[in-house]
Amino acid sequence: MTNATVDPADTRTSDISSALQSPLDYTSLALVVRWDKIEPSKEAGKKRVNYGMHLAPDAALINEAESNHFVIDFVALAKTPEGKTVDHPVGQQIQAHLTLEKLAALRQNGIAYNGALDLAPGEYTVRFVVRDDLSGRIGSVGASLKVE
Repeated sequence: MTNATVDPADTRTSDISSALQSPLDYTSLALVVRWDKIEPSKEAGKKRVNYGMHLAPDAALINEAESNHFVIDFVALAKTPEGKTVDHPVGQQIQAHLTLEKLAALRQNGIAYNGALDLAPGEYTVRFVVRDDLSGRIGSVGASLKVE
C-alpha cells in the first residue's frame, strides 16, 4: 500500500505543491499554456491577466469503467524573479462523467481550462501545473510574465 492509496488528498496536495516549487517541468502530461488579454482588475492597483491551459488528448485520462470519469486539477502560481510566492495558487479541479459525444471531443481536442491572475505591475514567473487525479500523472510549465 502506498501513500497515494492511504490518503489520496494528501498525495494530491503534495504532488501539486512539489510541481509548483520545482524549477523543472513535469512531463507526464503534455501541457501548453498561452497568455490571453490583460484587463483592469477589481483589486486596486492590479491587472487581471487571463490565460488558457490546454491538455493534449490522452485516452488514459478517462476511466471508461466508471462512466467515462475524469478528474483533473489545473493550478497556477505567480512568483517574483527572486522566487518569492506572490499569492496563493489559483485554479480548480474539474471532474465529470462524459457522454459519448464529449468523450469523442476530448479524445480529439484534449481539455482546455481558462483562468486569470490578479497581479500588480512587475515581472513574474508563473508555474502552471495540471494533475490527473486518477493516475497521479503531472504536467507543468513555467512562463515569464511582465505586467505593466
